[in-house]
Amino acid sequence: MLARPELFDALYSVVDADTPALIEEILHLRYKAYCLEHPWLDPNDYPDGLERDGFDDVAIHIALIHRRSRAVVGGVRLVLPEGDGGIDTLPIVELAPPATRPLLSGLPARRTAEVSRFAVSKAFREAVVKDRSRCGAAAGGRHREVERMLMPYATLGLMRGIERHARRHGITHLCAVMEPALMRLLARIGLRFTSLGEPIAFFGVRQPCFMEIAPCRAAVREASAFGYAVITAAPNPAAAMALPAATARQNTPYETGVEAAA
Repeated sequence: MLARPELFDALYSVVDADTPALIEEILHLRYKAYCLEHPWLDPNDYPDGLERDGFDDVAIHIALIHRRSRAVVGGVRLVLPEGDGGIDTLPIVELAPPATRPLLSGLPARRTAEVSRFAVSKAFREAVVKDRSRCGAAAGGRHREVERMLMPYATLGLMRGIERHARRHGITHLCAVMEPALMRLLARIGLRFTSLGEPIAFFGVRQPCFMEIAPCRAAVREASAFGYAVITAAPNPAAAMALPAATARQNTPYETGVEAAA
């Protein structure tokens, strides 16, 4: 069975997290990733179960929703440069080693944004592979096969939201402090980030990096017709779904793990 973009959109909805309930769902995913799944942050510092920092108030948040369960199974944020501060207002400046600063300064100051806090539910991935019935899939082998086949492309759904907002805000370059495994995954479909200096210790090992969007968009089109169609799909107003109340995150079937990538 060949993967088709319409199958992806039948399973997932990529939406702007522009309500308190949606943002809370994403912050809770991050809490599970950074405080529970990995021992990077002390959960006692986040008694409300929400991982946040000072950039969340100004960032654009994007949610990946599994349609059948209506669970938020992924999230990412895009931090835009602020005013004349340009790249100096992005989180990467606080993390990258001093030797990286000249490399960052070479990027277009007002047209470079940062991708960060990339997370996809680990429990959801495991549910699809081990017990598809927990994911709300309809009975029948074909539906289970589609769910399993498209699971690796969940990451591309979040990149769709990033690409959409980059276009909207005139962003030509993206930077990130990214897990090397995620860099390799994205590179396989043409989204190649270039390393900026050496890896750093931040939520495990992370690599400061950047990409120029236009040539990468062309590379994706050549490398993967499916990936290109998923990432560049036009917004579908009908895809915006009403989520349960904010407290519903306590009852979501994907509470036990999250894969944090950036």
